Amino acid sequence: MAKSSTRKFRRVKKDIITELPQNIQESILELIAYKFVSVINRILLLHNGKILKFSLSYPDEDCNAEIIHDYVDQWIPFLARKDLEVIDVDTSEQSIFDCPVLEKLTLVLCESIFPNNFRAPKLRCLHQFSLRITKKYSLAGLENLTEYPFALDGDGARVKLTKTCNVVEILSRLPKIEKFCGAMDYMQFLAEGGSPNRLAKPLDYLKTLNISGIYLTELSQVSCLLCVIQSAPNLCTLNISAEYIDEGDLENYSIEGSEDCAIDHLESVTFSNFKGMRAELELVRFLLGRSPLLKTMSIHFGGAMEKDVAATVAEEVFQYFTASSRVQIRYLERRVDFEDFGAFC
Repeated sequence: MAKSSTRKFRRVKKDIITELPQNIQESILELIAYKFVSVINRILLLHNGKILKFSLSYPDEDCNAEIIHDYVDQWIPFLARKDLEVIDVDTSEQSIFDCPVLEKLTLVLCESIFPNNFRAPKLRCLHQFSLRITKKYSLAGLENLTEYPFALDGDGARVKLTKTCNVVEILSRLPKIEKFCGAMDYMQFLAEGGSPNRLAKPLDYLKTLNISGIYLTELSQVSCLLCVIQSAPNLCTLNISAEYIDEGDLENYSIEGSEDCAIDHLESVTFSNFKGMRAELELVRFLLGRSPLLKTMSIHFGGAMEKDVAATVAEEVFQYFTASSRVQIRYLERRVDFEDFGAFC
């Protein structure tokens, strides 16, 4: 009796799939649900609390990546309802998430997921906060974005994405952008590789430009900012909040070669943490002289600025030529904080 049971056990354990050719094995396995999928599904359904982090790692040589991605696509909406903060899919293959109706996406500390991982033709708004950026970063396939705030705080600000400069690589992917925002170290990243005077194709839809954390003592970042401004003929609102590490200044700096540039629709400009640096004053002079519809130029002096120095700067600004006959220059007691990044900036 024991001998018969042994023979039966051996018959059951015999694996005939592995004896088949590789292509036939793959065809069969693609039609069979993976065991770990049912395990994950059961765990997710039985878990009552929050799921703050979801990590998935699998060897590509043993799994069909497309099938795995299909299951991940199903899990993401469920995880989103569980207050998911971090998702990490570890594979050498690039994960693609099909989101045909997704219109708004926020990625917070999702270091292994890039915007181009989402096949989202209707995506209009992408908010991103990251501690690092790599050469894999791309906005390819997201040409319908109209709003794009990015706060970069950490490694990767010196990363050059392609042979071309970063500002061209990023903004050439955003032909329909209406609101563009960069915070913390993002302008340093955007300026990597240099900047042209203006982009080959203008940003005709760009209406609002918010830049926070820019170092106006670095020529590369000032040039990058000018490139964006001069590439946006319909810009209406410009907000700039500068940062400073030392007392260095771009002495004798002047904005040249922009005589043919007119910012015909600009109505509101705000400078926060203004210190009267040469690049700041040149930007004020440039904007006042090139904006015929400008209504308000608001300036907030940095807290460490002496009153007599602030008065001298204000007097110099008062002497600048203004293209608009109705512009008002106002001085603010408090800096203007952007709402694009919530508590991250």
